Amino acid sequence: MCQSVLLLAGGVLLVGCAPQGKVTTYTPAVEQNFTTACEARTDVSSRNASLCRCVFDKLKAGMEFVDFKKLDADLQQAIKDATVKSADDVRQKFPAYAVIVASCVESGPKAP
Repeated sequence: MCQSVLLLAGGVLLVGCAPQGKVTTYTPAVEQNFTTACEARTDVSSRNASLCRCVFDKLKAGMEFVDFKKLDADLQQAIKDATVKSADDVRQKFPAYAVIVASCVESGPKAP
């Protein structure tokens, strides 16, 4: 399960950073797009808003927005080129992102 979460969450940024116009900072729209895409792309058995919130919060806290956009572009290209097909591919090509997702999976859902 962890591997499928990691892989599917890896594709999250495809929509997560795609609000209309030239966005230059984390905005509520970026957050909403990210969490909506994350929840839609995470397999049904593990779909969970707290996982998506955790990943977004850690990205926002530890990554400048310009780097978030670069990660988005790089993920889009890797998926388009089919160089990211598995969780292992995500871990190899995007290790910092993989660590964030794994840490959120390991911490599990949080009570409201």
